[in-house]
Amino acid sequence: MHKNIKKLGSQTAIYGLGGMLTQAISFFLLPLYTKYLSTSDYGSLELINTFFRVANQFFMLGLGTAMYRSFFKAESDAEKKSIVTSTAYFLFIYTFILTLPFYFMPDNISRICFGENAGPLWAKFVGLTIFLNSLFQLPLRVLRAEQRALRYLVIDVTIFLVTLALNIIFIARLNLGVLGFVEGRCIGTFMGLLISISIIFKYLSSKPSLREIKKQLKYGIPLVMANLAIFVIVSSDRYFIKAFAGMENLGIFSVSYKFASIFTFLILTPFSIAWGPFMFSLAREKNAQENFAVITQVFLIIACLFFLGISIFSKEIMLFMVDKKFMPALKFIPLITAGLITEGFSHICSIGLHLKGKSNYLATINWITALICLVANYFFIRIWGMFGAAYSILLVRVILISMQFFISQRLYPIKYNYAKMIKILIFCGLIFFFCRYLNSTSLFLSLISKASIFLLFPISLFVFKLIRFTDIKKMLLKSKIEGRV
Repeated sequence: MHKNIKKLGSQTAIYGLGGMLTQAISFFLLPLYTKYLSTSDYGSLELINTFFRVANQFFMLGLGTAMYRSFFKAESDAEKKSIVTSTAYFLFIYTFILTLPFYFMPDNISRICFGENAGPLWAKFVGLTIFLNSLFQLPLRVLRAEQRALRYLVIDVTIFLVTLALNIIFIARLNLGVLGFVEGRCIGTFMGLLISISIIFKYLSSKPSLREIKKQLKYGIPLVMANLAIFVIVSSDRYFIKAFAGMENLGIFSVSYKFASIFTFLILTPFSIAWGPFMFSLAREKNAQENFAVITQVFLIIACLFFLGISIFSKEIMLFMVDKKFMPALKFIPLITAGLITEGFSHICSIGLHLKGKSNYLATINWITALICLVANYFFIRIWGMFGAAYSILLVRVILISMQFFISQRLYPIKYNYAKMIKILIFCGLIFFFCRYLNSTSLFLSLISKASIFLLFPISLFVFKLIRFTDIKKMLLKSKIEGRV
């Protein structure tokens, strides 16, 4: 059992490393994109990435996860071959049909989905990329089903780096703009399919099973609906900004969101991967609820540190990383960062739902939140523009974790030290507002003064005993024990 847990941990770390690496590199590409793309073009690029995410849901229909389920239940190699073959045949035919409108109606698709300045070639390359990516996902899913995590990581990261290199060449050297981005992604995806297609050859047979396809669709389609709720919460504001504020403002807002997402790829992504096994392991202990309360308080402090770091030093970082035409993005970063950090608490606020086996409530909560999100985006962005989008991000995520927290506490009550947590938030707010309105003509003096005030936050936590060294030692000891086990 211990070996299985250790194996799960190592594979989780490998998959998490790949996700963190790609998100981090995307962030550090900001100097390239903001230098060679206009604000409107960067807005189009954001819409293309958003379209990729939602279109992949409809193209894949949850068959990746459904194939896992069938693959692990298979009792013979013949069954596994039938499963992979059925999935491959269906995906090829189904995705090919879905790709046809991108070639017969490219002007309409480009204009509606990517902005008024989008050309027909954008839609054609996007459609081809989604088609190739759907096929590319099949060998990658087989690798994960075979638990060959390292090879999966090598292929995934290699193709990402190839696509990255192509984007730099097409955008910076050939000056192709957004078209260079979609061309680079299309070529990179095609190369990924070429180098990985051999992985599924041993599973292919000449007899796909219609029964297997129906079984996978029955399992996979509900997953698509659940994921669409997440998409509405995370990405629907882009289309409202396009409609009510214009493509230029969407480009500026997208840069704000990219800076705010530093917390996501540095903390939230690895935390979400590690949290599930850790949560269930900790729940078996006698003082589990007390430990969950301490973890929540420590997570709150880490979240506040990142909020202050991103919000306070964003101006100085942006001066080095983005072109001056994107500097208006600065004013939206604190609100968006607060919203994304609030979203991170959804893992902690849903402890009771997971431990008591009530995860079906999460889908209902997500869809209620998604509907609220659509209403908030419509009215807030229409009235207040990009500030409305930022307020909506924060409000919607507060509503999400509030519903999760209320139900979770009824199922699995945890006694949190609310007084301490409120004091932590108050100190964080005071430090933020003081630094926010601190102006200096010298970049050096600005950094020194802000850093000095920033350090007051952790110092004040120890001075007012809002966190103790014993709590930190307990957390570190717990992690060491888990690692040895």
